[in-house]
Amino acid sequence: MPAPEILDVPPEEAIRYFRSKGLHVGWDWRDTLPALHARSFTVARSARLDVLTAIRAALDTSISDGESFRAFRELLQPRLVSLGWWGQKIQTDPDTGQERVVQLGSPRRLRTIWQTN
Repeated sequence: MPAPEILDVPPEEAIRYFRSKGLHVGWDWRDTLPALHARSFTVARSARLDVLTAIRAALDTSISDGESFRAFRELLQPRLVSLGWWGQKIQTDPDTGQERVVQLGSPRRLRTIWQTN
């Protein structure tokens, strides 16, 4: 028996599903309940709407046009750098109120975001 496909839906249906998701700004990936995650687009530590919107727009282009990860990264990385969402930064954890060093954008994170979506 052949292995099942990871995503066994027509591309048009997958694009419609992706575009139908709302936005959910959050700090930690565990902040989004599974049912909400199924209906919303979120990226951990993208606690600003402009960052989340930029990531989603680049993903939409990548998914719709069938672009490679490299094309996705080349489009998005400069935008995230200009928004200040790149590298390690000190941010305040909203759950504890303590400052901590967090990893925002990086090539590895972009690959995870691209592959997941």
